[in-house]
Amino acid sequence: MPIDRKVFTAEFTLLLERFGREPHGLLIQRYFEYLDARLTTEEFTAAARKLFEEARFWPAPVEFLHAAKGDPKRLAGEAWQALIKALKAGRPHDAPPEAIAVLKRSGATFRDLEEASEHRLAQLERAFEAEHEVTPAPEQPRLLPGETLTLEAGLLHGT
Repeated sequence: MPIDRKVFTAEFTLLLERFGREPHGLLIQRYFEYLDARLTTEEFTAAARKLFEEARFWPAPVEFLHAAKGDPKRLAGEAWQALIKALKAGRPHDAPPEAIAVLKRSGATFRDLEEASEHRLAQLERAFEAEHEVTPAPEQPRLLPGETLTLEAGLLHGT
């Protein structure tokens, strides 16, 4: 899943130019580490191009995720609705596996959903949405202190 460094360099350089930003090695390294752990090369490319076309200000790293994968609140709502639909159909385990995993991480079970009052169900939904939005990135090897990220020459003006 890592982002191809040549693609990252090309797209990030265009964004730096578009927003009139000077490249700074630490900034670029942090963006790469964050995005490399969460996006594929294809997702990063799509996000960078969308931000190039639509963003009015320099994007925060999480904005790349939103551009690539969609609004997290909307996605959490859709996952919750899929859980409820499967539960009402009497087939809760037909819900998307990712939604089931988020439900478990939120500390709830299908039984909790079945037995919940309207008020309690709203609480469970909020807990589910909060957990859905903080889904951790997959584990990736990280740079050790003192190691530097190697990017294509030119992005850091030859460094």
